[in-house]
Amino acid sequence: MYLPGLRNLVLFVLIIMLLAVAVLMQSPLLPMLFASGILAYLVYDKRFWLLETVYKDRILLVKDIQIEPVVIQGRVDHLKIREKKNTYYMAFLRIKDTDPPQPSLGRAAERSIAALHHHAVQTGVVTILREGGYDYYIWVKAPDKNILRTAISDIHRAILGYGVYLEPVDAKEALSAILKKGKDFGLMPPAFTIVAVVLVAVSAVIRDPIPSLLALPLFILTPHELKMLRGTAPFTVEPTISVRSNIAASESQAEVMASGARTMALTARDGYLIASLTPMDTAVIEAQAKHAMEVIESARAGVSKLRHEFDAMKVIGMWKALQAGAAPFLVEAAGTPEVVRALQTSGLSVGSPSRLNTVYALGLYPSPQNPKAQISVSTQLVYLSPFVYIRPRTRRTPQAVYIGHGLRKDEEVWLEIDRLENVHGFLVGPYGSGKSTTARTIAIRAMEKGIVPIVIDPSGEYRRFANALGWEVIDLWDRQLDLKPVSVKDLAIAFDYISPMTDAEFFAVKRAVERGDLFSANTAKVELIRDYFSNPSVTVRELLDANRPFVLCLGSTKTGEYKPIPRDIMRFTLSVLLAQMRDYVLQKGLSDVKYMLFIDEAHLFSRPPTLERESEITTMARMLRKFGLAIVLIAHDFRDLDPVFIRHAGWRMAMSHSDPQYVNDAIYYFGMLPSEITWFRRGVRGRALLRRGFEPWNVLVEVEPEKVAMNPA
Repeated sequence: MYLPGLRNLVLFVLIIMLLAVAVLMQSPLLPMLFASGILAYLVYDKRFWLLETVYKDRILLVKDIQIEPVVIQGRVDHLKIREKKNTYYMAFLRIKDTDPPQPSLGRAAERSIAALHHHAVQTGVVTILREGGYDYYIWVKAPDKNILRTAISDIHRAILGYGVYLEPVDAKEALSAILKKGKDFGLMPPAFTIVAVVLVAVSAVIRDPIPSLLALPLFILTPHELKMLRGTAPFTVEPTISVRSNIAASESQAEVMASGARTMALTARDGYLIASLTPMDTAVIEAQAKHAMEVIESARAGVSKLRHEFDAMKVIGMWKALQAGAAPFLVEAAGTPEVVRALQTSGLSVGSPSRLNTVYALGLYPSPQNPKAQISVSTQLVYLSPFVYIRPRTRRTPQAVYIGHGLRKDEEVWLEIDRLENVHGFLVGPYGSGKSTTARTIAIRAMEKGIVPIVIDPSGEYRRFANALGWEVIDLWDRQLDLKPVSVKDLAIAFDYISPMTDAEFFAVKRAVERGDLFSANTAKVELIRDYFSNPSVTVRELLDANRPFVLCLGSTKTGEYKPIPRDIMRFTLSVLLAQMRDYVLQKGLSDVKYMLFIDEAHLFSRPPTLERESEITTMARMLRKFGLAIVLIAHDFRDLDPVFIRHAGWRMAMSHSDPQYVNDAIYYFGMLPSEITWFRRGVRGRALLRRGFEPWNVLVEVEPEKVAMNPA
């Protein structure tokens, strides 16, 4: 039965009775005895805080813990932990991969935590944030090795169903960032016990029992101090801050917390977050929910306390979450100060720093010993999920091109061309987003890695840039391309962009090519390209053999101003150019990327000439994924590109912009999380999302452009 204020009323009556007795007896002994009892309760309740305040690292000696690594096949397979008279076995698993949490980060995070609920074991998580990435471990603790193996198998299957892939790991690896080398402590006098003895001695000298009554509570600490007189700690730890979840147990709140915690994970520096998750029986929360209903009924009658009403609503929220499939845990979470303070913005409250927080959160001591443990359901624990801490890492591999930095200045972002299974990609960005500057920057830095950049420039935009770097600039109307190396089949494909050839025209062109003079074919189709290819002065082989960067401008400068060739001729030109490049790199037998072809104004070339077949660019992206030539399409919008090319591209990059339609397309093609959408849609120039085919996560990047790429002379 709920009776608000009953405890305070009983305490008030008891104090009045004690004061009345003291007045009648004309002695303060009874009140002092009562005060001593209250002091004893406070000392017992805060005993570990008092001891740690005085003894620092020595507090670890209070907990009688022995950790014995069990080595199997040269690796620490599991830990054998002795706690007083109990023995436990603990094994660690590492997250090696995850599937993207679509469409809801909060739901995926909650399900991954709920999968750790196993009635026979205690589980926990260890998240270690490192420079440029993170390591995430799950530990399982059981009183029997057979139970441990069975539980690991069950948890492995359960969490795999929610897109989390595990692998066994050496326990030392998981604990190396948290547990430090043990320490041999010298002799230290028991401070609280000495103070208590002195007070008792003073009481005996002055023959007054009051100092003795004050000393009695301090003797509660004596057994702990005797353990700390001298000894060797099995390990030492830094103080961590305890964490408690304050959010309601609803899916909507879980989504908000998951997004906020993910933002923290993307920006926080080194640190760690650890938690012990002891599975609870749902009957416990159901019993609490029954009492909470009584509080709510009292609230309707106007006789409850507001604090009790809030607590009751939290319990009822947890009970409803259980009905929806959430899992209940007794939680002890702690982390390093930087990580914990960042988490506060996600709906968490924190306690005071303590070394024992680490011991409890790692499950190295039984949960009931920690008064800070909190009953929570999995919807309140999404901040512990591996999905929150996914931080895609890029590496400085031999052919990695530096793009810029992540959310932190010290987090470098690279495009690892040599790690891509498909080296072709695209760069999308509306006017003013920094797309062209980024493309020029990638071209310059690719050249530094031994890759020859080649630019197809329909509008002449890259002429000044190429001249500033000393690259060769070729106007393909003035210095015409030799078509002799092009096969008849490739010519027929290229002619589809102008006007498809009939069978008679095909055979006429074939006979002309066999004679060595394409323009001897008396067909209207050939006459359409005569003005642009009849006086050849440059071959693709010569250009590629020179291993020198160059820009192919699809136009002429004879009049003093740049004049582009017709669009259908542009498409024809690129088709025969790609055919010759393909034949060249295949003949050379290249595997690593040697040439990077940047195609500007990709909307002119990416679409196929007819619906019956696909463009040559798309065919290369699908079939010739890694053959020495990487194609980079540069476009203003996703809809400028062939959807098939987008699906098969090995990497994609989208510049930040605020246009709603563009943002919606980016969300579709990149699968952005809420925090990434907020970051992306601000439209900051030079901000971009990078997605690599081998990793289902987005990399947030602030492009650091080359100076000459920004302002070509």
